[in-house]
Amino acid sequence: MGNHSRRDVLLASAVLSAAAVRPAIAAAATNPPPTLPPALRTRFDSYCVDQKLPGAMLAVVRRGRLEGCYGYGKASVPFDVPVAPTTLFHIASMSKHVTALAVLRLVERNKLSIDDPIGKHVTGLIAWMNPLPIRLMLGHISGIADYEAGFTWDRPFDHDALMKSVPDPIGRPRETLVYSNSAYAILGWLIEAVSGKSYVDYVQDELFKPAGLPLARADAADMPVVGRAEPYHWVDGILHHATRMDNAVSHMSDGGLLFSALDWAPWLDAVDQGKIVSPDLLASMYEPGLLLSGRVTNYGFGWFLEKVRGRDVRSHTGSVPGFRSRILRYPAAELTAIFQTNGDPAFPMGTFLEEVIEHYRPGTTFLSLPGQPEPSSQRAKHLAAYLAGQDDEATLAPELVLAEKAAKRPPGPRIAHQPIEISLLDTYPLPNGSASRYRIDTGERPVTMLIGWSAADQIYFVR
Repeated sequence: MGNHSRRDVLLASAVLSAAAVRPAIAAAATNPPPTLPPALRTRFDSYCVDQKLPGAMLAVVRRGRLEGCYGYGKASVPFDVPVAPTTLFHIASMSKHVTALAVLRLVERNKLSIDDPIGKHVTGLIAWMNPLPIRLMLGHISGIADYEAGFTWDRPFDHDALMKSVPDPIGRPRETLVYSNSAYAILGWLIEAVSGKSYVDYVQDELFKPAGLPLARADAADMPVVGRAEPYHWVDGILHHATRMDNAVSHMSDGGLLFSALDWAPWLDAVDQGKIVSPDLLASMYEPGLLLSGRVTNYGFGWFLEKVRGRDVRSHTGSVPGFRSRILRYPAAELTAIFQTNGDPAFPMGTFLEEVIEHYRPGTTFLSLPGQPEPSSQRAKHLAAYLAGQDDEATLAPELVLAEKAAKRPPGPRIAHQPIEISLLDTYPLPNGSASRYRIDTGERPVTMLIGWSAADQIYFVR
């Protein structure tokens, strides 16, 4: 860096960043994107007030175009900056499908095979990790646990620290689904090792630029990123700035990207139209992982997978200090809803997004499905036992026993209040089992739960 100080470099980077985004911000000011219908805006305002969110953005993409977006509150509270269509929110683990696409793009260019062992390309791993296929890491079924010891958001977390933080493997590969940020962090190292670029540069050059995204980028927590919302959380009834992440942690490949409302339509359209990877490779993202039991998971590559009314649904959430995000896609209806906030809502954003989809296409989601009693008395018994906190083998299949052990679930009920009524909304077949969605009324806000059933009526996944 010669004689330039770190401060000089950061200021220069900030100037370049501002110059790059200025045209997009100016274009949005002179030609504002469509807003959302009044009924949705009112409902969104009500939700945000109820959840005490500092700021939030709701965007709807329909047939590859931005149907509308609407911002609530402040991107910066002390500087009184309102949320705008150009406001960048940290999307956290919603970034995982981007990392998965980056890997698939390298596959398409014959730089690697999705079934290569990770140790073929990445050095310095724990010995037991080396033979793990890349495919299993993308689907969270490699047995690599989430990083634990030694990780804090505001401290450096490098290669050696991650390796030290990962405990022993969770069972055998493909034995169960254990959501693993560690695996996706290692996939970032894979992208760097094979491409010769940093993860940040590879995503920008090979994915975002071809897609024509106006503002999306990797985060850089210690740099003044133009348009980025400030993160907040509530402590004892007082709004505080959330912990600022370490710079390198903020753009890790397990969830380190910033998106504005204006980025989602061009991004999703580019992905769906095969501009990032071919349709065949893209289809592999939406195939659930196959377990040793012959059952399948409810996760592909960077997406949670389910069906409603027999049609595919894809979703994901994201969470880092001071930011929450959720995306919900109904491909058959050609509708996607995205919720981003610089706060910490207590009530799940997923149900609200189902309401958004239902607004545009009534009869699409599970919200309008009539509830009925579970026809299987054994399943009804096992579901009640599960909610009450029981862990017996009749109730839980081995996959879920192993997953809950890995998650170190504390003893006791799995929901906060005793259910008053449990209604079956929908069910669909899976290999060696099935999945059912239930509405659970506790006298508070009702919640929904997707349950994976084995052929012996044991619960093997919960979403």
